[in-house]
Amino acid sequence: MIISLESLSFFLILGFSITLAYPKRSTTSEKKSMSHQKLRILCLHGLGQNNQTFRNKTGSMRKRLKSLAEFTYIDSPYTIANLSISNLEDIAESGEQRSWFHPQDDRYSENIVTGFNDSFPYIEEVIKSKGPFDGILGFSQGAELLGLICCLKSKNLFQGDFKFVIFVSGFKSHCPAYKDHYCVPNPIRIPSLHVWGEGDKIIVKERSEAFMELFDHSTRHKVVHPGGHFLPGHVNVAAEFKKFLTVQQQQQQQLLVTTSTSTNQ
Repeated sequence: MIISLESLSFFLILGFSITLAYPKRSTTSEKKSMSHQKLRILCLHGLGQNNQTFRNKTGSMRKRLKSLAEFTYIDSPYTIANLSISNLEDIAESGEQRSWFHPQDDRYSENIVTGFNDSFPYIEEVIKSKGPFDGILGFSQGAELLGLICCLKSKNLFQGDFKFVIFVSGFKSHCPAYKDHYCVPNPIRIPSLHVWGEGDKIIVKERSEAFMELFDHSTRHKVVHPGGHFLPGHVNVAAEFKKFLTVQQQQQQQLLVTTSTSTNQ
């Protein structure tokens, strides 16, 4: 049978149209890969700590969450020359003691610290060079910095991308120079998990409760434990972390599926 050029052109066009009508489906292996995608979380340590100290102190919780997330720990940009100013927190037993803010005259007071404006671009660069990250976790002074970053991000003044935040012993800064940062037009809608201890004597629970009010009630969650100024690895606390992170993971997976479908169309 001889097929004319006109007939051949018709079948080629028909075949192309069928390909467009039935886009490529995600394979079973692709879907399995998506379902096991771990969340990447950037971790900001507290005053007087360093990345290794914070990693060690959160080891128990990290192990309980290893199926859901992987954690990246970084050092803050400032070293502490006068070690006596860092005695308020769980200081580094080895290595340099570091701070996200630079104390004036080797003193530490929330009213006189500087360096916020240097730490902001530092975190932006870390996200750019070591990211992408799905979320950021901050402890104490690291949570203080992260709160300010969220305020700036809500005003489009911070360029780093992240989808959720976790605050452990979070609080609002008392530094007058940064008071305006907390003046956000609307509650911050980024999903947030707020963790504090009933027995925390360094950042009392009232400060963490007040700080949480910056965030929209529909997207914020809290975990209160009976301990003090630390992130406990207790199974009950880990269960709340898993609930929060599972929701974030599912949202990221849905985004991946949607993106994959759009790409294959």
